[in-house]
Amino acid sequence: MKLLFIIFFFALTILKTQSQTDNATENYSTFYTDESNFFSTEQSTQEHIDTNFCKELYPYCYCGISSIILQCKNFTKFSELNFSLLKNSSDQSPRKVYELELEPLSPIPFDRTLNLDGISLYGRAILNKLSKLELYANPFESVKENNNLNLYLYDVNLETSDLDAVCKSNMTSNYTSLFSSFGYVYFSESTYTKSGYLCPLIFKNANLRKFEIYSFNSNSDILFSSIDDNLDLNTTITDLTIRSAKNFSLDLNFLNPRIFQKLTNLNFDYVELESIEEGFFENFTYLRKFSLDLTKMGDFIRKSDNKWMSSLNFDLKSVNYSNPNEIVNFQNRTVVITFNSRNGQDYSFPDEDLEFFKYFPHDKLVYARILVDQNLDCSNTLRFVLKNAFSYPTESFLNTTSTYKCFLNSQQETTQTNYETSNPTTNMPETTISNAQNSTKEPNNVVSLGVYLGTTIPLAAISILSLMSAIYLFLRIKKIGNISDTHIELF
Repeated sequence: MKLLFIIFFFALTILKTQSQTDNATENYSTFYTDESNFFSTEQSTQEHIDTNFCKELYPYCYCGISSIILQCKNFTKFSELNFSLLKNSSDQSPRKVYELELEPLSPIPFDRTLNLDGISLYGRAILNKLSKLELYANPFESVKENNNLNLYLYDVNLETSDLDAVCKSNMTSNYTSLFSSFGYVYFSESTYTKSGYLCPLIFKNANLRKFEIYSFNSNSDILFSSIDDNLDLNTTITDLTIRSAKNFSLDLNFLNPRIFQKLTNLNFDYVELESIEEGFFENFTYLRKFSLDLTKMGDFIRKSDNKWMSSLNFDLKSVNYSNPNEIVNFQNRTVVITFNSRNGQDYSFPDEDLEFFKYFPHDKLVYARILVDQNLDCSNTLRFVLKNAFSYPTESFLNTTSTYKCFLNSQQETTQTNYETSNPTTNMPETTISNAQNSTKEPNNVVSLGVYLGTTIPLAAISILSLMSAIYLFLRIKKIGNISDTHIELF
């Protein structure tokens, strides 16, 4: 019995740990939401003063949680905010601030009247209710402690003052653009451009590790104005994520090469994608990861011939996979496309969709990673898309729970596809099978650990509980069988 109790306790511990892991993100999100709304809690004037760590700025600003979290939500113009009052009285050093949130009572222009002298910002800035942006206004450059600050924009009109005059000018004068002071920029769903156009000069000299745009109804919500072709913006944006966009088309009007030329990661997260412009990726030769998390994957795949695929790594010569040295020499040029339909319409890569992948550039070190909510059968389409997977440097990254059947089958056979390249629109791929020994690399049938952890842990706990119950019942039945007929033992 002691052994049974030990097994029971161990199983419950596993299940509890799994439950805590599954809820970690949700709990963090709830905590952050509660924390960010503390300013709106009804309190008396005296309570606000007593719990305020920045009384010097009352009634315009409030620091209710900590002296390093500063919220200013009770002002009508930036000139009302005198942050110099926060300086240390003994040495006049600025107040270190992790989070600064500015939200006027009604929308006002973001201009040079905002003076942040008196604080030293080392975390993030949150800007709300801005009617427009002045190109030369950037008070953050002089108060930032590092180059990794985060900027969040809510209910902001991204248009610059005198849009046409500013963007059409030569702009030879030196200035520090707003986005150049941050390492991460986030556009909320309420961020917009009133005329539909955003001046690219706001990104001048920006070096963003990540740029996120949330919830567009279409790519026409934000377009970029034209500027002088001879002007070098000196902009680097490494990672771009588009979240929850609808009726979205990926084209050069939205993803301006002058701004996104050095993009390495492009992520669509729960996006309703309509189309991708033919030849689009010819302008983005730095791209290494392209993630398609779409609400309607099948519809998107079948809407066109997907000729855009052929523009991936277009500047790379065809690679000879039978030459391992050649693969090693160009391994830093690999591109991975992730087809993720877990959050929307399931897509199983059926045989009849083979024609829609005829432009997939296997010979340019482009690889596919498949994520769906099922273990896919190894269709001809799936075989074709994954045919060069064994040459990828970390094969286990491509060998997901959705595609491992194809990887297992490839222990005995590999799929090779021969097709006519001179006229791909009329000549369909012909799938043939050859022995696995002709492959340049033996398959490593390892499914990504992270994909399995979410299922193996609870399954192990359930198995332990089932085994424990079986043992318990066996012992009880055996005991009943040994007692006399006149004695009845109740459980």
